[in-house]
Amino acid sequence: MLEKELKEFKDEFSPFLGLVTCIVTEKHGLPLYGRLVAVSQKFLTVEKRDGRRVLISKSAVMELAATKDQDERYPNG
Repeated sequence: MLEKELKEFKDEFSPFLGLVTCIVTEKHGLPLYGRLVAVSQKFLTVEKRDGRRVLISKSAVMELAATKDQDERYPNG
């Protein structure tokens, strides 16, 4: 049962792969904007406009949404 729950939780972020997203985390006052480039069991990898990559713990994500404007200036876009 636990394996199935982990798989479902992992798939929760999969629809956002490759999209420019806005991510609100519990420990930061400002949202993070960037392209979601990878989803693992515990972390999300977001690539910012300048090419830097940021790891975010899935447990810290309070809100994740695709931005209305999918900016082409982001890497891999």
